[in-house]
Amino acid sequence: MISKYIKNGFVILDTPYEENYIKKLKSEIGSLFKKDEEVSLSVSDIDNKEIFNKIIKILDTNEIQKFTESLSNHFNTKVSILPNLHIMRNYHVNRLKTNRIGWHRDVTSEFQYTYCKNKINSDKYVFGKVGIFLQENSEDFGGAVDLIPGSHLNIKKNIFLRILSSLRLQFLVFLQKKLLNFYKILPEEFYIFILGAKKTNAKPGSPIFFDSRVQHRGSPIKDKFLSNSRRLGDTHILVPKTYTKISIYAYFGSTDGADSYIYARTKRESAGYKKYFSGWLKEVDKYKDYKGLYKSMLSIINPLKEKYKDN
Repeated sequence: MISKYIKNGFVILDTPYEENYIKKLKSEIGSLFKKDEEVSLSVSDIDNKEIFNKIIKILDTNEIQKFTESLSNHFNTKVSILPNLHIMRNYHVNRLKTNRIGWHRDVTSEFQYTYCKNKINSDKYVFGKVGIFLQENSEDFGGAVDLIPGSHLNIKKNIFLRILSSLRLQFLVFLQKKLLNFYKILPEEFYIFILGAKKTNAKPGSPIFFDSRVQHRGSPIKDKFLSNSRRLGDTHILVPKTYTKISIYAYFGSTDGADSYIYARTKRESAGYKKYFSGWLKEVDKYKDYKGLYKSMLSIINPLKEKYKDN
């Protein structure tokens, strides 16, 4: 698993849960959303203790624990599941209108700061997301994530080589933005092929770990279904209830990875981001009944307390 993660920038783990359990959990989580326009929910804000416990447990399985331990051993630095633990509903891509056709790196904002770029290029940098998708990645309405294998490796190249390596994607973004009628003639499968991308096809409930430097996006909805689906924003689309997309997300990483991420967040203008680290501490405290996970999270963020104590 580690060799696949290092090479591709992502890996799909097995899930210990049966199909019926995942279907029931999806229905239970769906019931927490009261309005169509609600698209996200922090796990720490869930009052229903039974559902809360199920979500924590699905993010703390033996499979996940073994993988983060393997990352720790490989990179010689402690790696853990980290905040924010959150639920996303109906995060979809409209390939005809979504900015950059949905493709992005979670690490983009960190490129603005020399401090972060030094961290990103270090051997101790481990940071990314784990997504657990509670439905199949259907051909018509998506349901999981697309990724470009190996796209994280370009980060360590100089900026010229990084730009050069992204020319294929930039060309497709240009077509979508400026020559849409031409762009939509060809099916998305063709563009996936051109990019060397992969549409994940994991069993519902399977954790997908991906490096924050990997180009990825929510799997798009087919064009013919867009007219019957209500757009809630650039990346959220209300689809028929049968195809509602529920995703459980958490961050994972090392202390260096978390440091780079938090540093960039606290530099944002919004006042809420100035206390981003204290928000992490408050959230972690909600998981103190889960001794292993709680201790693991603290081992990553405790070394950063002094640095971000005033934020």
